[in-house]
Amino acid sequence: MFMRLLQVKVKPEESARLQKFYGETVIPVLEKTAGCTFACFLQSVQRGDEFLSMTFWDTPENAHRYEQETFPKLLEQARPYLAESSEWRVQLTKELKVEYQPVPEEPTVTSYNVAVSSGGTPFKHEAVSLYLRIVSMKVRPAAKETMRSLYAREIMPAMLATPGCRYATLVENTKEGDEAISVSLWDSKHAADEYERSGQFQSLLGRLRPMLSDLYQWKMGLTQQQKSTTATSEDTTVQGYRVVLGKGFSG
Repeated sequence: MFMRLLQVKVKPEESARLQKFYGETVIPVLEKTAGCTFACFLQSVQRGDEFLSMTFWDTPENAHRYEQETFPKLLEQARPYLAESSEWRVQLTKELKVEYQPVPEEPTVTSYNVAVSSGGTPFKHEAVSLYLRIVSMKVRPAAKETMRSLYAREIMPAMLATPGCRYATLVENTKEGDEAISVSLWDSKHAADEYERSGQFQSLLGRLRPMLSDLYQWKMGLTQQQKSTTATSEDTTVQGYRVVLGKGFSG
């Protein structure tokens, strides 16, 4: 399986229109696109103007074909809703007058190979009011296979046994080989927060510690010396998203 993430920043006043566009236009197109098994639209709980489109595919080839043939057309239709960057373009008009125009904020597309999955797609039918949690990690190159094995054998089963967790998967960046992310779907943000508050997340993260980059290990050691209950670094980030729209496709 293959996962594709599209990150966009949206004009605050256009958020509702973009959500409507995704539900009425994007999802029906993806449902008819060969190889797409699941799509959802997510809003960051940390930054309200940031949205993600997450799609799962049966093969990288089908995802790449969509990206080349269909995605550019959908992106152009969505342009009016997207935020503009802080950069400005200077150009001359036909009348030789200097004109300043804002540069559009370009979406970020990242592709991942699914390394370990709890099976199926995050949900088979339409789903809203759910919460998606992404833990991004920098992995030592020699430890990739060990991480996959540990995630499948211990981390994923422990998460799925936690009340409120309904799906978990480990995916690996196709271009940045040291990045792996754990994606988990929860019944609610409250359920995911309880998982963190219980200390279980820190315990499972500790099991992965030997596989993470040297920088992360150093920061973890420093954190333990300070007797802190929080372990974060540039190499490990936790982000939460509200599921705005989502649908699994049987085909």
